[in-house]
Amino acid sequence: MVTSLEKISSEAFRFLESSFKFQRVLSSETLVRWESNNVFVQIRYDAHRSFEVSLEIGQTVCKLPQLGPPFSLGEVLGVAGLPLAQRPFFQASTEERLKAALNEIAQLLVRYGLPFLQNDADAFVALTQQRRIDCDIYAQERDLRQIREAADNAWHVSDYRTVVKLYRDKREFLTATETKRYEIALKHLSAINPAS
Repeated sequence: MVTSLEKISSEAFRFLESSFKFQRVLSSETLVRWESNNVFVQIRYDAHRSFEVSLEIGQTVCKLPQLGPPFSLGEVLGVAGLPLAQRPFFQASTEERLKAALNEIAQLLVRYGLPFLQNDADAFVALTQQRRIDCDIYAQERDLRQIREAADNAWHVSDYRTVVKLYRDKREFLTATETKRYEIALKHLSAINPAS
C-alpha cells in the first residue's frame, strides 16, 4: 500500500509542533520524526509486511553514559499502570485504518506522555525501570510457556515425577487445570513412594 504517512501523521501529531515546539526533522514512507531540544518522537510504519504502526520516544541528550534505544508507547503506558497484556498493538493495511491508528496513538501520547514530551528526567528514569520490568515479565512468561509445554507432554505420558518437578516452584502461576494436575501427580507419587 502506498501511504501518506507524512500527511496523516502531521495532522494527528500537529500538537507536537504547536504546543511543544517540536520540529519535523525526517519524513518518509515508513518513518516520521519530530525533535525538540532534548526529546524526539517518531512514528514507524511497516507499510509492506506487517503493517505495524508504532510510536517511539526518547531523549536526544541525557546525562547517562550513553543513549539507549527509544522507548515504545507500550512502555509509556506501562509507566501509567497499564499491564503488558492490555497494551494496544496497532496495525493498518489501509489509509483509513492508518489514520485511525495514528489518531489513537496521538491521543494516548497526549494523555500519558506529557512528562516525556517535557523531558522530565524522573519520567525517563521510570521508563527505564518499566523496560526492565517488561523484560522480566517477558522472560518469566517465556519460561512459563516452556514449563507448561514440558509439563503437558509429561502429563500425557503419565510422567508424574516430571510434572511435579516442573510445577513445584511455579504453583502461584498455575491455571486451575495445572493445579489439579499437580495435585493428582503428587497423589500418584505418594501412592508409589509415601516418602515423596
